[in-house]
Amino acid sequence: MNNTGGVHITGDVTATGSAIAGESATVTNNTVAGETRRAPADAAEFRSQLHELVRLVQTEAAASGQPGLTGEVELAAEEAASEKPNRRILTVLLTSAAEALAGIGTLAAFAGVLRDAVDTAFGG
Repeated sequence: MNNTGGVHITGDVTATGSAIAGESATVTNNTVAGETRRAPADAAEFRSQLHELVRLVQTEAAASGQPGLTGEVELAAEEAASEKPNRRILTVLLTSAAEALAGIGTLAAFAGVLRDAVDTAFGG
C-alpha cells in the first residue's frame, strides 16, 4: 500500500464532533484499559500517586525527547513533600501540568485527578 498523503495523528487527540472523509478514510482510536485513576483519600496517598505521576511523566519525556514535560509535576511533588503544602500552589501546578500533558490523555487525566484532590488530601 502506497501511503503518500492524508492525515496522520499520533498520540492523544480530542476531536469531538469531528470527521475524516476521503477515499478509504478510517479513524482508529487506541486507548489503554484500566487507566482510570481513583482520587487519593489522604496526604500520604496523594504524595504516593504524585510520585507515580512524576515517574510516568519522566518516562514519557525521555521517550519523546521533551524534557520540559516534567517541570510542573516535579515542582508539585516538591511542594506536596513540604511540611505544610500550599494548596493553591499545588492546584496551579497540577492545572498547568494537565495542560502541558494534554497531548498525553492518560497523564493529563491523572494530573487532573490529583488537582481535584488537593483540598481533600491537605484539608481544604
